Amino acid sequence: MPIIVTEKDVSWHYDLSGKGECLLFLHGWASNGRAFAQQAEFFSSRYQTLILDLPGHGETSWQPLSLDEIVLDINFILQKLHLANVTMIGSSMGGMIGLKFCATFAEKVQRLVMIGSLPKFCRTSQIPLGLHKAQFQKLKDQVQNQYPNILEIFFRSLFTIEERETAKFRWLQQFRQNERIPQQQALLDFLGLLEGEDLLPVLKNISLPIQFISGHEDYICPPDSVAFLKALMPTAEFHFIAQSGHFPFIIRSAEFNILVQEFLLKK
Repeated sequence: MPIIVTEKDVSWHYDLSGKGECLLFLHGWASNGRAFAQQAEFFSSRYQTLILDLPGHGETSWQPLSLDEIVLDINFILQKLHLANVTMIGSSMGGMIGLKFCATFAEKVQRLVMIGSLPKFCRTSQIPLGLHKAQFQKLKDQVQNQYPNILEIFFRSLFTIEERETAKFRWLQQFRQNERIPQQQALLDFLGLLEGEDLLPVLKNISLPIQFISGHEDYICPPDSVAFLKALMPTAEFHFIAQSGHFPFIIRSAEFNILVQEFLLKK
C-alpha cells in the first residue's frame, strides 16, 4: 500500500498511475479516494493521476490538522513524488482544499476543477452558499450520537431517487461494504472546518482557469449557490449535469469525464 508519512506524522495513502501532466484528485467529507476510480481509469492513459485519501478517511491515518496544515502536507507529498504543474480536481470538501492549495502554492497549479464544491459551505442571509448553520449542527449531532449508522443515511441522501435505482449505484453500495469507514473524530473536525471556513476572498483573487461542475439536484451545492458564484466569477466555466446529485462523477462518469477532458485541452 503506497504511503507517505509527512512531518505532521500523518500516513497519507495515495494511488499514482499513468504518465504525463498530473491530475490530483481530492475527495469529499466521509468519502475516500476510491470514489475517483472511474476517473483514474479514464484519464491515466493520457495523464498521471494522483488520488489521495484525506486524513481519517480511507487508508490515511488521522491527526487533527488545520486547512493550512493539510495544504502543507499535500505539498510535501507532491515534493516527495517529484510532481509539479498539477491540475487540482476536488469533490465537495476536496474542492475547498484544492482552492486553498491554489492560493498557497499558485506556482505549482495549472487549473482547478471544483465538483459540487464551494469556497464557503455555511450560508448566511447575505451569502447563499451551501447549508444553513442548523443543518451543520444536526449533522454534527448525528455523527456524535448515531455513528456509524448515520454515514449510510447521509451517503444515500447525496444521490437522487433516480440515481439510487441505477445498476451503478447498486454496485457502489456493494463496493462500500468492504471499505473502512471514516474515523468519527475526523468527521467532526472536518465538519467544523467546513462550517467555519470562508475562502470567498481567495476565490475572487484566483487567476488560474477554474471549472465548476455540479449536479442539478445537489442540495449541498444547489443552483442558487452556483448562480451566486457565476456572478462573482464571470470568466470561470460552469456546468450542470442534469438529474444528478452530489456525485456526478460517479453515476454520470462518462459525461463528467468528457467535460473535464475538454477543459484540460483548452489553452
